[in-house]
Amino acid sequence: MTRKNQLRKAAEAALARVPKLVTVLTPDEARQREHELQVHQVELEMQNEELRRVQLELEEIQARYFDLYELAPVGYLTLSEEWVILQANLTVAELLGLARPKLLKRPLAYFIHPQDQPSYHQHRYGVSDTAAACELRLVKPDGTSFWSRLTSIAVPSAQGESVYRVTLNDITASKRQELILAARERLLVLAQERSLDDLLRATLDEAEALTESCAGFYHFLEADQQTLTLQAWSTNTEKNLCRAEGVKRHYPVNQAGVWVDCVRQHRTVIHNDYAALAQRKGLPVGHVAVQRELVVPVLRGGLIVAILGVGNKASDYTAADSQAVEALADLAWDIVENKRRETELRASEEKFRAIADYTVDWESWFGVDGKCLWVNPSVECLTGYTPAEVLAMPDFMAVMVAEVDREMFRRHFQQALQGVAGAGLVFGSIHKDGSLHWLSISWQSIFNTTGDGIGVRTSARDITRQKRLDDMRMFLARTASGSQAGSFFNALASHLAGSLNMDCVLITRIEGGGLKARDLAVWCDGRFEANVSYDLEGTACGEALGKAWCCFPEGVCQHFPRDHRLKDWGAVSYVGGTLWSHHGEPMGLIAAIARRPLLGQGQADVEAVLATVAERAVGELERQGVEDELGVYQRLLSEVIDNTPSQVFALDLQQRFILLNDEIARFFGWPKEEYWGKSIAAVFPSDLAATLMATNSRIMASGEPLQLEEVLRSKVSDEPHTMMTSKFALRNAQGEVTGIGGVATDVTDYKNALNELRQSVREKESLLKEIHHRVKNNLQIVSSLLRLQSGRVATADARAALLDMEVRIHSMALIHEHLYRSDNLAAVDMATYLRQLCYQLLGTLVLTPSSVQLHLDLSHVVLEIDQAIPCGLLVNELVSNAFKHAFPHGRSGNLWVVLEPLPDGAGWHLRVADDGVGLPPGLDLGQTSSLGLKLVSDLSRQLGASLSLGSGPGAVFELRCPRRGQ
Repeated sequence: MTRKNQLRKAAEAALARVPKLVTVLTPDEARQREHELQVHQVELEMQNEELRRVQLELEEIQARYFDLYELAPVGYLTLSEEWVILQANLTVAELLGLARPKLLKRPLAYFIHPQDQPSYHQHRYGVSDTAAACELRLVKPDGTSFWSRLTSIAVPSAQGESVYRVTLNDITASKRQELILAARERLLVLAQERSLDDLLRATLDEAEALTESCAGFYHFLEADQQTLTLQAWSTNTEKNLCRAEGVKRHYPVNQAGVWVDCVRQHRTVIHNDYAALAQRKGLPVGHVAVQRELVVPVLRGGLIVAILGVGNKASDYTAADSQAVEALADLAWDIVENKRRETELRASEEKFRAIADYTVDWESWFGVDGKCLWVNPSVECLTGYTPAEVLAMPDFMAVMVAEVDREMFRRHFQQALQGVAGAGLVFGSIHKDGSLHWLSISWQSIFNTTGDGIGVRTSARDITRQKRLDDMRMFLARTASGSQAGSFFNALASHLAGSLNMDCVLITRIEGGGLKARDLAVWCDGRFEANVSYDLEGTACGEALGKAWCCFPEGVCQHFPRDHRLKDWGAVSYVGGTLWSHHGEPMGLIAAIARRPLLGQGQADVEAVLATVAERAVGELERQGVEDELGVYQRLLSEVIDNTPSQVFALDLQQRFILLNDEIARFFGWPKEEYWGKSIAAVFPSDLAATLMATNSRIMASGEPLQLEEVLRSKVSDEPHTMMTSKFALRNAQGEVTGIGGVATDVTDYKNALNELRQSVREKESLLKEIHHRVKNNLQIVSSLLRLQSGRVATADARAALLDMEVRIHSMALIHEHLYRSDNLAAVDMATYLRQLCYQLLGTLVLTPSSVQLHLDLSHVVLEIDQAIPCGLLVNELVSNAFKHAFPHGRSGNLWVVLEPLPDGAGWHLRVADDGVGLPPGLDLGQTSSLGLKLVSDLSRQLGASLSLGSGPGAVFELRCPRRGQ
């Protein structure tokens, strides 16, 4: 129905309610009224047209209002005085995630984030008729939040009450970027002053704040992409949530949970429903329960280097959360790398600073203008000037370079400033104390990163000691050993005094067992003093004796008030040391003395030079000592050779005598002077001489010593003499054979006595063998008598007893048989003896030999007869008992007999064992009634052995007998 029809119906209804008055009109009145009605109709139509126009304008305004208010990108709110929502556009409803009807009549505070409630109330009470704004977070019913800018103003309502017009602008994106930038700035500032662990923990705290999370962790991933290292927890995680161990702990990726999906996928992963993940793994003990997690990998060069994760946000994680965490994670890794580089750089700087500051060389840096910009502390050791004093010098060359080298040094220095490198320039340097030192300097240009020259670096080294040592070596090389005892030492003492700039140098020899000294050279004040002998006790030289070096840099006379020579010389400093022989014994002393203090490098230089000459001085001392002792040794050797009862001789290559002692002269009956230079052919008969010369030639050709028996005749007697001669080749220092030496001892009487003794021994051996043979025969006769008697007795016990006696006597007879047949008449090879004994017992006592297996393990053990007989009887008893009692009623079994020496020849061990019926329980060998076992016990005591019963399937007897004398 159109609006026009609606109005007509409404008018007809209204007319129907008006009372009807019946009036009769005249024609003129009727025409007039008709005219008025027509006019009124025109007026109404005109009004309707105006209304239609107004209606169109109203509809247009309403559409504009809907576009501008309801669909505006800004939320509009009208709030009561209590800040209850009265009106809200659709944008507010969309922002807050709630239908508009449900928004109305709710306090705006209901949607304010708990942490921002203070800011909200401060803003609320500060709103007036002037617009005010604030930024805070609003929370949707689902728990998610967003940042909003509230602009509020108070206005009067139509009813005269105050209402508030509020606009809401969603500034989450810009605010998040702002917060990220602020967090990054805080971390960058923190990185300047805090450790890496603190920085990572702060990064996690910032990530938690940005994402409203409760937990956070940071891992490093090694280059192998398989090994994780937990570097840090967030502060809240470590303090309130997680008690699981693991910081700084390494573990493989394949042991981690679903959070390492970011490693497998190389991208950020979000798990908003952790409990629903089927592939999740269990959490470590003490680990916080996980509801949600956001894990971000940090990539560099296509590889993941670190992982930052946050968790347990109250609402789901979003892409915005990912962006925020990614930004912080990436920044954190940049800072980590910067920290690492910074640490490495600091360590490198400290290392090179330490090298520069503590090197023994004098390091300097000069600017392009020649001004010294930096110098290391070693300059003070080399020159005596501190770095500050050097830097303050307007011209260091005029102060520290010797005048003779100054012009040369300036010329090279100017070349260095022009970029010419150099090395090994030697110049004299004046020390602060006025002494002259020698330095070697090298230099090179320094350039910055752009290649511009920024100066010259120099490095100077003190070579004073080296120059002195070289000078001393040249002196020693051109100074030959003198034939006179003191000539070399005099030259050495005077040269040392001049080279070291010392007032006195002395060289002494130790005598009297180290209690006295005798001067070899004393140079003092340009002249030699008389050499004297003196006691070492209470002197500086006595203190130095036995020490490598002994130094008193100053005040030496106060230390040794009894050393009068030091007082006479006015000594202030003393450096001395022991001259050690090549055998490590003190044989002399060398000392340098000055009338000035000797400190620092000067002391070390003196010690170094003295150490250089010490070996040569020791060589001269030993040479002189050898020459002195050589004469003594030659005299002693002559005494020993001439008084030895053997003949000592030496021949040259032509087999002429060049040495012989008095014994040879007595043997041949000529004075030994007549033999010098004579050949063997001139001394001995031709046939004997030819034999002797052939033997000597063979020894000289092979170079091997030879011991032989020779028969010689002397001029005194034609009776032959048997000589035991040792001959050997004589060699020179180059190892060449120069002759032959020998020692011959007359053994004629010894040989005769030995022949007589051998004849006597052979006679006694024959007699002893005959005795053993007769004893064996007698025992066999007794054994045969017992066997005959056993056939005549009626009882079985008597026959058994006689058989036992027969076997025992046979065992003793067997020993005598072995001795009779052996070359050794005093000892028995028990292995051979026991083997024969055991097999004879087996054949005698075992009716069916195949039923009992005999196992023998007999090592070579030799016993004297007084041990062999009881040992044989003991084995006889044990083996006999085993054969008779261990295997009753034809039972089969095994019998083992083992004989072996104890380790290190400590004695021997015997073991007899069987696998038969065994011994009676509780058997005591000391209380047994068995004659055989009592005999075993008695024989073991006779041998001094320990007897034990072992455990086994049958009977086990073990005997350990120590070596005689133990």
